[in-house]
Amino acid sequence: MASKTNRTINGNQYFRIDRVVGKKRNKNGEWVAERKCFYGKSRKEAEAKFREYMDQKEQRSHPLENLCLGEAIDDWVVNFFNNCELADSTKRLYHDAYINHFQDSDICKLPLSEVTAYSLQQFFNEKSDTVPLSTLRALEKFLRHFFTHIELSTAGACHDITRPVRLPKRTKPRCETKTIDTWADEDLRKLVNALEGTTLRFLVILAANTGLRISEIRALTYSDIDENGILSVTKQICETPYNGKRGLRIVDTKSECSNRTIPLPPEIMRELALHKQIHRAEMKKNAYLTDVIFTTSNGQYYWKSNIYRTLYKIYNEIGVPAHPFHSFRKTYITNLRRAGVDLESASRLAGHSSVTVTARFYVNVDDETKRAANANILKYSFREEVG
Repeated sequence: MASKTNRTINGNQYFRIDRVVGKKRNKNGEWVAERKCFYGKSRKEAEAKFREYMDQKEQRSHPLENLCLGEAIDDWVVNFFNNCELADSTKRLYHDAYINHFQDSDICKLPLSEVTAYSLQQFFNEKSDTVPLSTLRALEKFLRHFFTHIELSTAGACHDITRPVRLPKRTKPRCETKTIDTWADEDLRKLVNALEGTTLRFLVILAANTGLRISEIRALTYSDIDENGILSVTKQICETPYNGKRGLRIVDTKSECSNRTIPLPPEIMRELALHKQIHRAEMKKNAYLTDVIFTTSNGQYYWKSNIYRTLYKIYNEIGVPAHPFHSFRKTYITNLRRAGVDLESASRLAGHSSVTVTARFYVNVDDETKRAANANILKYSFREEVG
């Protein structure tokens, strides 16, 4: 009995089968199945050739090397990166850099086994003039995490090729001074007065006088402030999608140094009491009860975009310059400097992981502050003590 065939090639009869042998990106950058045809004098022979091909492919390299770089990264993000111990804001920063600047690149479509340190270095060199250095730094750290995981999980079958890669140096000279966006005293007082009778008044007062991040402020509860006016910062609200769903959840602070206590002066405690009265009236009116200090009219956590939208509307109505919310934090740190608070203390109050971050606000000290400082030290080095 003749073997059954389904193709005639150059006058010869063959049986052809079409099988998936892996994955690849199509011209639109989407992951699709990679298919290959196998031929034999019968179906059985064609299937045998397919199995032989897959066996040889498996033997030639580690299973990960059969994947394109982008496919391997996408798989790693879902199974490992999303669950790592990095702060959610950091994970989002790194992943956004990957999505926006690397995922659709030619290098991402290469098989993992063909990606080299040289090709990565070329990529960063080419992007140095069009992508901000901070974004390239985030992407470089993201890739370093990925290749470190690959090296450890494959017991040396794959190597961390990011070690010799260096971010290109700036082609433009760095400015000696950098303007820090802060609130003018008069504008800030005008804003606080315009918010009288609203729950946003205390939110702005707290932001400008404690330097709390917007994510930390929204997570605050009344029990976080004790009777002695000590505010404890131990948590924040995260808006990063979790398990495929977008929502708000309470997570740890940005870093261990962000866990801090801040003493509130009597004026701030009086504002807290006024805020609590307004908030309690709102709770009674809308039939809800919560320990969270700042909530929507139905007792839910605020989305930061809602706060931004409301504040920008008020900025426009009262005629003050619009500043990002983070400017309240910058204003607080700048005012600590103006008040003569030392760098290390300011860093602790701000919850910075390093004094080098806080030091930016202490670099551009105005002449008046310098003159006052020099005058103060004369009592130690020049003037004679009286009496």
